[in-house]
Amino acid sequence: MLKILYIYLNQHTGTIPVEFGMLSSLVELDLSENHLTGSIPSSSTFFLWGNHITGSIPQEIGNLVNLQQLDLSVNFITGPVPSTIGNMSSLNYILINSNNLSAPIPEEFGNLASLISFASYENQLSGPIPPSLGKLESVSEILLFSNQLSGQLPPALFNLTNLIDIELDKNYLVGPLPDLCRGKKLEILHLSHNNLNGSMPKTLRDCISLRSLGISYNKMDGDITDALGVYPHL
Repeated sequence: MLKILYIYLNQHTGTIPVEFGMLSSLVELDLSENHLTGSIPSSSTFFLWGNHITGSIPQEIGNLVNLQQLDLSVNFITGPVPSTIGNMSSLNYILINSNNLSAPIPEEFGNLASLISFASYENQLSGPIPPSLGKLESVSEILLFSNQLSGQLPPALFNLTNLIDIELDKNYLVGPLPDLCRGKKLEILHLSHNNLNGSMPKTLRDCISLRSLGISYNKMDGDITDALGVYPHL
């Protein structure tokens, strides 16, 4: 029985056969970097990035509870991100960037205890960042730049002990920065091109691993001496 099907990096055209979703033993399907169109089939590992896939992500995708990697990036997918993805407890990677996805990030994403990487940048996601993302204890990167996210930064995000890279620039986020780097591992913090205000938190000095900090094009003020003037790791 066919378990792995790799057809990536070709020039295939046409729609993705619906029969792919009937291959009950298939665990990996990689059709990336072709010119395929059509809807999304069912499989255990999705690699469909860099095609011309349209339509929305089906709610039924939440039935794939053994799925570990979901890569639908660089397509033309529209509509909301299904809340049923929160049922996919084995997911390590969600890569849905560079589409036309809209609506808020589902609160149910906080149930994804195994998630390592969440990339949904260059979409049209709106609304606040769910505080439930602060429960993602395994996550190392959250990439949500170039969306339409609003509201304040959830303080729980910066309690994540394995978080290395968080990029939220080019949104509509407001309010002051919460206390930072309680996890000590943060290396990249990009918050430029928002509407953040207030002063830099003194806890920036706790970011002992920080190597890239972007906070330009905001409305922040105050004396930066306490946060940056004696910062030993920049």
